Amino acid sequence: MTPDEHEAGRQTAQQIQRDHPRWMVVYGCYTREYVAFPLFPAPAGTILASHYPPALIERIRATDHYAASHPAPPGPAPAHGPGAAACATRQVP
Repeated sequence: MTPDEHEAGRQTAQQIQRDHPRWMVVYGCYTREYVAFPLFPAPAGTILASHYPPALIERIRATDHYAASHPAPPGPAPAHGPGAAACATRQVP
């Protein structure tokens, strides 16, 4: 992957995120995949991914539509402090 291709992918991810502010969108330079993380209460493990921006956008829209009609149940309080958003843990039974 050239630096120009990486920059184009990063800019595309930023545009998707601007268009869908309830999501954090990143571009994986090694996987060449766009990944979206919800910034709203969603079921644990809700992560969307696609190699193609239009497909990711469609998944975001479908998930937003579902979330609007199926509110997430209350869960544990969010973590606070430096790195809390990047370092979440999940209990496994």
